Amino acid sequence: MAELSRKPFSIEESKVLFGELADNWFFGPGVGRAAWSIGSIVAFPPLAVYFLATGITEAIGYQPVYWSDLLPDEGRKPLLGFYGLVTDAPGSLFAAMAEKEFRASEVVRTRMKLFVEERQQQELDSSPESQSSGK
Repeated sequence: MAELSRKPFSIEESKVLFGELADNWFFGPGVGRAAWSIGSIVAFPPLAVYFLATGITEAIGYQPVYWSDLLPDEGRKPLLGFYGLVTDAPGSLFAAMAEKEFRASEVVRTRMKLFVEERQQQELDSSPESQSSGK
């Protein structure tokens, strides 16, 4: 997301970006991950410190350490598969009710990458260098 912050967004660009982000959250794993996190904190309140630290680490641009990173590979895959199954369920349900496509994590990454690339291309096309070279 840091690639998006070089130049202010127009109103239209903001609407497109926020619409995309909202759809990714509601019709993807976002709702389930939020519910999982909130439920985990309610069940075990000290987890709030972990989630807060992870959020801050991501917000300042570093790669956080997730609890699953501490597991061996053979234990990580089934656990993450179960986590994905549980956290994808609410988004799948909402997507089905809204008659929209469910957005798996890979789809969300691809769509956001395309959005960033389109924005960067627009910036290049509107830059003074490209206009003076006759593009």
